Amino acid sequence: MIVVYVPCKDEEQAKKISRKLLEKRLIVCANIIPVQSMYWWENKIQEENEHVIIAKTATRLFQEIVGMVKEMHTYKTPLIEQWNVDDVDKDYLDWLNKEVK
Repeated sequence: MIVVYVPCKDEEQAKKISRKLLEKRLIVCANIIPVQSMYWWENKIQEENEHVIIAKTATRLFQEIVGMVKEMHTYKTPLIEQWNVDDVDKDYLDWLNKEVK
């Protein structure tokens, strides 16, 4: 199992991407969390309010998720990060594997 972390420009974009990934059965669940981000962009430090998608899925689906997120995301260079999860409740893992393609 993996968790996919994707910051988005706002809640609307995060929901749109999450819904599409759910409809395509690429993820089993998405949490959308408001965050304040600071980062370097175009030679200066930026401060923005963003919404982060934290999605749970099977490892084998990561590259397909990356492709879909890049098609939908408005950032020139979106972060699409994979976190490997080694320990997860068996019942949750069974549910995940039943629901994703």
